Amino acid sequence: MTRPAAVVTGAAAGIGRAVAELFAERGYGVVAVDLAEPPLAHLARNPGIVPLAGDVAEEAVNEAAVRLALDRFGSLDTVVLNAGVGGTPPLEAPGAVEGEPPSTTPPTVSGSTPSRPDSPTPRVRRCTTTTRAWWPS
Repeated sequence: MTRPAAVVTGAAAGIGRAVAELFAERGYGVVAVDLAEPPLAHLARNPGIVPLAGDVAEEAVNEAAVRLALDRFGSLDTVVLNAGVGGTPPLEAPGAVEGEPPSTTPPTVSGSTPSRPDSPTPRVRRCTTTTRAWWPS
């Protein structure tokens, strides 16, 4: 059966849960992705939602979400990149960029230091990993 489908990351609670439920209510098949399976259990009760536990920073999880949408619903029409990273500092903060040692650059006026533009943050890496899995080559 082909029907419109969406992948929603960060779907276990808050905005992600609301988005997943709204898409399902409007006739979409939804692959709801979040870190742990227990928080996704309430979404599994909805026949239009398929839960998938995993970290969207891992390419295999994103590929599995895309495959699941295509296998279960016959299409993938939209992706909502809602996965959050709790406790991370602002992008400009020392050490916020993955693999970057704390900066020795003097703080800027706002009190933070600039990040290296060529190093993705964990937040950016999660989005690009998900997008790569979804976007056709």
